[in-house]
Amino acid sequence: MKTLKIGLIVAAEGDLTSLPPLGPGFLAASINRSLPGTEVVLAERPEQLLKEAPGLVGISANTDNYALAVKWAKSIKAELGVPVILGGIHISMAPGSLDKCFDLAVIGEGELTLVEALRSYMRHSRFDHSDLAGVPGLAFYRDGRLHSTPEREPVADLAQLPLPSGEMAPYYRGKRLRHIFSARGCPYRCDFCSSSRLFSRHRALPAGLVVEEIERLVLGEGAERIVFYDDLFIADKRRLSAIAAGLEERGLTGKCRFSGSVRADLIDEETCRLLARIGMDQVAIGLESFSDKVLAFLNKTGLSGEINQRALDLLAGRGIGVLALLMFGVPVETAEDINSTLEKICRNAEAGKIRDAYWAMLAPYPGTKTWDQAKERGLVGDSMDWSLFAGGGSPALYLGMNVSRDKLCGLIDEWRARLALARPGPPSSSRTSLFH
Repeated sequence: MKTLKIGLIVAAEGDLTSLPPLGPGFLAASINRSLPGTEVVLAERPEQLLKEAPGLVGISANTDNYALAVKWAKSIKAELGVPVILGGIHISMAPGSLDKCFDLAVIGEGELTLVEALRSYMRHSRFDHSDLAGVPGLAFYRDGRLHSTPEREPVADLAQLPLPSGEMAPYYRGKRLRHIFSARGCPYRCDFCSSSRLFSRHRALPAGLVVEEIERLVLGEGAERIVFYDDLFIADKRRLSAIAAGLEERGLTGKCRFSGSVRADLIDEETCRLLARIGMDQVAIGLESFSDKVLAFLNKTGLSGEINQRALDLLAGRGIGVLALLMFGVPVETAEDINSTLEKICRNAEAGKIRDAYWAMLAPYPGTKTWDQAKERGLVGDSMDWSLFAGGGSPALYLGMNVSRDKLCGLIDEWRARLALARPGPPSSSRTSLFH
């Protein structure tokens, strides 16, 4: 039987080495385990994919890059004449936006769904819609109309899924950086985030498997830093403690440094101590704002400006570096709120409590309450121009009501200049970095 070569790619502009996507790796691992007679190729750029000449292509895309995914799909079909499948968070949250250039869409977590769809394809040498109707988690056009199969339940036990190998991915070659997706979902429901809807509920790998994966990456692939892609690495303090103990038992402590995402109201002395035991010397924390009014509007339950500051103080006390993430362009936000937040960022940076800070405009992504609010204002919809999300978002999607977009950008530029004086260094290549 002829081997089916499957090409997987993430629609994105620029270099993926700093934040490489793990999704294609999980899909490749599941295909390799479940479908003999297939060969999976991961590509970083479409020209690399075309050179491999796969017999079927899968593209993953978020909303920012959905228009790019459509462009790539049309180009791939024109060049190779092969079926193209779409997956990722965008189409999972907005299946009604599926472009007809795609033969099939995978909705939600893709490992099981894609394997079943590919098995059907290999059986019929095409996508047989009657057969696919029995596969949960799909969307496709049939007789010109969009059809969706029943929703697929999330994978109950993540330990049953094979983990990806960094050696397969082009963006890992020659790098000492690796990533682990040890949990899916988030127990919180911030209005601007669709994670809780995409992943349904928070599920995590057992601590023992996490430690085994760390050991494999450190000893087998030479990892010197591992980044946890979990939405909230510290969601379960008992698991955190077990990971720390497991690393110590295997003699892995100090052999690798770690980074991950935390939440301000979960930061206490014990959590900081556990992070230090693990070797996590960098954390990203979604402060969003120091304004209680803004935090409440975003449904950052249990958070306040005071709690944000306490978290920064505690992390600094353990020597853990902080990447602060901020959100601007919120409808209730005023210039005073913006200046107050940026003044506190500057003060904490001068005190050495923040190593870097990035900001983003509040964006109406599908699957969020923010999307629903923007839809009520007539700003978004399934048939909209999705290229408006590219490059940080169009002015047409700006949601601020008390401060204009130009005024907001002007304030940020003023504070960037002050922060550059407080923390001199080389210019940042990112417009969304507040430093340098």
